[in-house]
Amino acid sequence: MESILALETMKEGHDGSGLGLMLKDLGGVFEEHKGYPVLSGIFSDKGLETLDQYMEQAGFEIRFAWAPKIVPVLGVQRRAHYTAKVYDYPADARDLPFAEQEELLTAPRLALSHL
Repeated sequence: MESILALETMKEGHDGSGLGLMLKDLGGVFEEHKGYPVLSGIFSDKGLETLDQYMEQAGFEIRFAWAPKIVPVLGVQRRAHYTAKVYDYPADARDLPFAEQEELLTAPRLALSHL
């Protein structure tokens, strides 16, 4: 199942850059942010602004943001922003059990997909 999920990650929003991130049980710079939702994506300037506005209005606060170094590849158009952001849950959801916090993420996933 892990392999299927990884392939699905590569398909969604794939821009030909070869960057497809499946963020799960992360270490390194993400180590201290385990248990928080992580959103990764490739964005235009407007797309990143839309994401930030939506998440702020939904009550999510950025805990940490990371951007990979992108090496240009001949024939692949570079996008404006490649990023992964770790969010803190809205204040009224921070003390909920993990299962309820996970359920809370369904609406933002659908809304962001629609946006």
